[in-house]
Amino acid sequence: MTPDFASPEQKAGGAITTATDIYALGVLGHLLLKGYRPGSAEDEKKAEALPWQGRLSSDLRTILGKALAAEPAQRYATVEDLADDLRRFLDGRPVKAHPESFLYVATRLARRHAVATTALGAALGIILVFAGVMTWQRGRIARQAAEITQERDRAEAVLEFLVDFLRSPEPSRARGETLTVREALKAAEERLEKEESDPATRAALFEAVGDVYRNLALFEEARPPLEKALELQRALDPQGEKYANALHDLALLERHEDQGEKAAKLMAEAIAIQRQLWPEGKAELARGINNFASLQLELGRTDQAEALAKEGLGMKERLLGKEHPDVATSLNTLATIVRKKGDLEGAETLYRRCLELRRRELVPPDPQLAKAINNLAGVLRER
Repeated sequence: MTPDFASPEQKAGGAITTATDIYALGVLGHLLLKGYRPGSAEDEKKAEALPWQGRLSSDLRTILGKALAAEPAQRYATVEDLADDLRRFLDGRPVKAHPESFLYVATRLARRHAVATTALGAALGIILVFAGVMTWQRGRIARQAAEITQERDRAEAVLEFLVDFLRSPEPSRARGETLTVREALKAAEERLEKEESDPATRAALFEAVGDVYRNLALFEEARPPLEKALELQRALDPQGEKYANALHDLALLERHEDQGEKAAKLMAEAIAIQRQLWPEGKAELARGINNFASLQLELGRTDQAEALAKEGLGMKERLLGKEHPDVATSLNTLATIVRKKGDLEGAETLYRRCLELRRRELVPPDPQLAKAINNLAGVLRER
């Protein structure tokens, strides 16, 4: 039994059934789609700082919730049922995990048809507005429309990959065993090597596999798919947002493996690209700058770390507001840096602000709240 994939009844010494397998697959789905293990507040905080982290639709949250239900009887009856609900989501149909109601079904069907209607309306508007523009402008509009379609297809391909993984025989036999999970991921990686989809889709899939490996602390296995994703993104657009995200992903891996200088080089390149993309700043850029500040502190470069931490904090406060929960992370980073430099009074002020924000957002025994309390207590002892 692997604790990270074990169901509540497994941990209690109960029988292993199909429901146990469903729970393990739910954990894997959570890792693939959200980037962290369910119930791990610390991993969730780390995932919020990752460039690729985004919000899931309510239907996907419902599907994961059913697969991860505490009571076995409340989970999907079979792997096929889980896969079917994911396909229903891809098709824009109501998912079976969601309680049926006229409003829910009507809304989902309306959204399914609204996609085509909205796209058609937008296309007609573009034609009317830009009827007299030059040929190159029409070409640019067509390329933008194609990019939107490709992004949709790419997202569907990632979910299709998850569905195929759920239907493979390995997870059904795994019953949470780490070796089988590793072998199943390796098999998926080998399938991707033979995949004939477009490079951008392959890059997204390699990144998903690499992220799962990394979240399972299988750092050696995570390197090949993450490096492959980086290679593909570099070939597509070496100054693009997705290439910067791939650089951040690989930097996190290098940092986990105590390769600080390699991680710093990758982060610096990623942030330089993002500064060009978002000269006015962006929350995603601010998180990357904060991560870079923490890394510089680990490398003993306190002056550079302090400058970066102040920049990231200022950007978050300007874009998100001084009371936003994400600001607490930057406050903690800057407090740790100035504490290291001997400014205990400044560190106390920052730790107190961090703790105030954490208390508004979290409740005991959340580890982030405990960390904020411990940090403040530590600096008070030193004073």
